[in-house]
Amino acid sequence: MNHELYVYTGDDNLAHYDFKIQSPVLGVFNPTVYGLLLNSTDDQELLPGLISEWKYDFKEKKYILTLSNAKFHNGREITAQDLEFSIIRGFISSSENYNRIHFSDIKGITDLKVGMKYKTGMVPGLKVLNKKQLQIELSRTNPIFLLNFTVPFVPLVPEEELKEDYFTWKKWPIGAGPYRVESDYHDHRLKLIAVKPVADRPTAIIMDNARKVDKYDIIFDEVIASDKEKDFEKVFSKYPVSIACLAFYRDNPIDQNLNFRKAIYHAIDRDSLAMNTDQYRAAYEMMVRPYGGRVKPKNPYNVELAKSYLAKVPHELLKDGVKIGVYATDDHWTPAMKQRIARMTEQFKEIGLKVSFEANSEKFPTPEVVKKYTIKMYSKVVDLADPAVSYGAMSSRSPYRNENPVKGNEYDLAYEKALAANDVETRFHAIQEISTLIEEKAIISPLLQKYAFYRINPNKVKTLGDQAKPLFLDLSKVEMK
Repeated sequence: MNHELYVYTGDDNLAHYDFKIQSPVLGVFNPTVYGLLLNSTDDQELLPGLISEWKYDFKEKKYILTLSNAKFHNGREITAQDLEFSIIRGFISSSENYNRIHFSDIKGITDLKVGMKYKTGMVPGLKVLNKKQLQIELSRTNPIFLLNFTVPFVPLVPEEELKEDYFTWKKWPIGAGPYRVESDYHDHRLKLIAVKPVADRPTAIIMDNARKVDKYDIIFDEVIASDKEKDFEKVFSKYPVSIACLAFYRDNPIDQNLNFRKAIYHAIDRDSLAMNTDQYRAAYEMMVRPYGGRVKPKNPYNVELAKSYLAKVPHELLKDGVKIGVYATDDHWTPAMKQRIARMTEQFKEIGLKVSFEANSEKFPTPEVVKKYTIKMYSKVVDLADPAVSYGAMSSRSPYRNENPVKGNEYDLAYEKALAANDVETRFHAIQEISTLIEEKAIISPLLQKYAFYRINPNKVKTLGDQAKPLFLDLSKVEMK
């Protein structure tokens, strides 16, 4: 049966595979087209993916990963050298990527320099044993290292299909996942075709980000439903997928002022921003669920305290007001976003701070963005398997490193302490220390826990399938009627 699935991912001008597009969209495209190296259950139990077997010696910090017999969409069988390349490319390319967050523990990999040319064996901790097996040796113990292969943001890719920067496709994305790209992104659409059609699963997927169709089968996030979509079923993830927050720039003189950051931190009534919705809950800290018997975090909202901090900020820093750049492709806010912005504007006004909000399509803190905006408002991806990944986004190894306003190495030292833990419990306690440091220094202001939210067409879609990871949606698991 011919099942075409129409998916609306929200207004955007970027291809669905562009690294600069919002993470939830990448989190749908990547597993669907590239495939996942490892799968996992709700409880983070590892399951086979493109990696079919894995062995490790925890004491020796060595892992042997065996790849399956899957093929890339160009017809070539995947190999251990492809996995080696896919890990290394993020350390030698000037393109922004997440490889340094996930794989910096590999022995010798941080000695690589941007501009180097890839060759097998260039990293001491990566050794191709044969066509299908890659040995990985870590520089230090990491109790949850293998979970890095369960996330979709470091995909397995063939070197021959990429340009010299190792990230730009010669034609369009080539992966080893259940769907292949039939034609490149055009007129806000990307069409995917099932590699091996499965009964009751989509034979073709049309991803759209410009409302080109009257009625879709899956609608992302806060997108407003049309009259034809009012009866769609709402589906929410079990766990949060991100933390909506306010980030401060390292190179902005206002953001360097601790009193200013503290004023922002305490001025926000997060409960009112959640607006009793199923998709959002107030976030008082960066941790998203209890670990190791943590006590419930204290609500930081305190108007008088915020006023006292703001009074200590030099007037010349605030004379022009504060401009907040909201990560979005346009300023056609949804009704919920308009209401949230209005409430935040009033809350800041209450402490004597004039703010304005403006859409900012730049995902990363470029010098132009830092000069134009005082604060960035966006959602930071949550990794429930390893919360350290979320905190890594503010470390010096991250493409978001300039969103950490604290100069010096205090934050990096706390982060590295978490990574150096020899067991999960010690690691989580170290992460709690980072969370405390974030609060003390007001490094970032968490606002809301955000849950994935989809509307599905009940006449065409039976279920989204078994989606163990709230962070992304594997469209190959969608069951059609």
